[in-house]
Amino acid sequence: MTQDVALMCHDISHLYGHLLNSGLEAVLLFVRLAGVVGVVPLAAFCVYFLASHSVLSLNQSMVARLAASQQELEGQFRSHHGRVLTFSQEIAFLKGTVEEQNTSQRIFRFFSLLSSQTKTINKQPSQCV
Repeated sequence: MTQDVALMCHDISHLYGHLLNSGLEAVLLFVRLAGVVGVVPLAAFCVYFLASHSVLSLNQSMVARLAASQQELEGQFRSHHGRVLTFSQEIAFLKGTVEEQNTSQRIFRFFSLLSSQTKTINKQPSQCV
C-alpha cells in the first residue's frame, strides 16, 4: 500500500515538472522571439494563427457532418441493394421492379449529390489557410 502512494507522489511530482517545463519553454521562446523579431510581428503571427485555427475548425466540423451523411447514405444504398438481391425473385414475381428501381435511383441520386458536395468542399482554398 505504501509503495502505491509513493509511486503516485513520484508520478505527480514528475507530471508537475513536465508541465512546468513545457510552459516555461513556450514563455522563454516567446520572449526570445519578441527580442529578435519584435513584439508587433510576433503578436500579428499569434493573431493569424488563432484566426486560421478557428476557420479551419469551422470547416472541419462542416466536412465531418457531410462525411457522416455520406456514410449514412452509403449504408442505406448498400442495405437497399442487399434487399433487392435477397428478394429478387419475389420482386420479379410481384412485378415490383419499377418501384425498386425508383427507390434505388432516389437513394443513389442523394448519395451522388452529397459526394459531389464533399469533393467541392475538399477543394476549397479556405482549407489551405
